[in-house]
Amino acid sequence: MPWVKNQQSCFWYNTHLNTLTGEWLIHFMTDRNYGDFSVKERRKKLYAKIGLDYSKIISGSQVHGSKVMFVNGKVDKDDLENTDGLVVTADESAGIVVYTADCAPVWIVDTVKRVVGLVHSGKEGTKKGIVVTGIDLMTEKCGCKKQNMAVIIGPHIQSCCYPYDIETNIVQQAETNGITKNNIYRSGLCTSCNNASFYSYRKEKGVTGRMASVAYIKQGAKYGTWKI
Repeated sequence: MPWVKNQQSCFWYNTHLNTLTGEWLIHFMTDRNYGDFSVKERRKKLYAKIGLDYSKIISGSQVHGSKVMFVNGKVDKDDLENTDGLVVTADESAGIVVYTADCAPVWIVDTVKRVVGLVHSGKEGTKKGIVVTGIDLMTEKCGCKKQNMAVIIGPHIQSCCYPYDIETNIVQQAETNGITKNNIYRSGLCTSCNNASFYSYRKEKGVTGRMASVAYIKQGAKYGTWKI
């Protein structure tokens, strides 16, 4: 299974993404055992604990849309309204995060340009093609080439527990948009089936917390040693 849990930290990380990026990209997804990440103080405590600058962690308002923003440089909070995806490059010491409880967090990575996108793709966002929007923004704004890009889908509710197949549609859209099949990595984990580890909005009938999915590139990160 590509998603592995670090038992000490209660973080999940993707072995494929680790292999693709080495040490220049910090990525992880929390689970319910770390607590509800809709709580600001819990977020601040975590980022401080692992040495990430909270002031440089950026998130959108997440409205189940398809807007993806390039966030290098100063970002006006108003610009993040109606935003469900973010893109950052290695030129900027910044982190991007999405919060989920059944929707899919999706990392989009260019391993040559060292650019990463992270999108919140639930049923509506997937139908609107948010992953494709992220891929297109990375190619147009950052000069990324699709042959160098990978799409990594995080744990989310699967078709076994939900009538819409989020994962299959993301895979099909990414392939159709030029991402090599071998560079698209499925999750294999259902948040509803694995409710002991993950929050699930559907399983818990709307009374639930949120997990955080994070991508963080530090300036000069290729020399970094941070590991989960």
